[in-house]
Amino acid sequence: MKWRQSFFAFVGAIAVAFGFAAPSMAQTTDTVTVTLGGGVITFSIDVTANLSSLSYNHDTGYTNASGGRFTVAVKDDRNTAAGYVISLAASNFTRAAGGSIVLGSTGTLSVPTAGTVARDSGDPVNLPTANTAASLSSTAVPILSAAPTFGNGHYTASGYALALTGVSASVPNGTYTSTLTVSSTAGPQS
Repeated sequence: MKWRQSFFAFVGAIAVAFGFAAPSMAQTTDTVTVTLGGGVITFSIDVTANLSSLSYNHDTGYTNASGGRFTVAVKDDRNTAAGYVISLAASNFTRAAGGSIVLGSTGTLSVPTAGTVARDSGDPVNLPTANTAASLSSTAVPILSAAPTFGNGHYTASGYALALTGVSASVPNGTYTSTLTVSSTAGPQS
């Protein structure tokens, strides 16, 4: 038995001395591919309160209307951190029986108070910024924006105020309607 142990120790020493090694395993490689689906940016507007009624006075004309409120929601699921600008436009006010309030001429619709931005999900630090608008018209103006690396996630800006001022005394009384339109200018969606 001692003889056998000595023999294997001798053979092992010779193998190490002459650099014999155990056979190696063959190796092959391959690749695996994954595609990360790029999302989209979506947004919406919700008018939560209409403007107050305007009363007419022969000496001062129409009073100003306020109390209008709206909320803007944006969901940026692109995962690009490219930023975006959400803009708002308004049509002239029209009345079913005829007549109109032409924005910028016979009345001014504005957003005197910006919304308060809350995070629904996503980046809790780099929130988008809510803006006011001195005058709305058919030309869109920015009301919510996110610089590059900001606004990646889902956000709601609530409490935007609407006001209608300077309505001309020549505008006939009645109920008028304007359409608010939101649009987006966004970075590349890759």
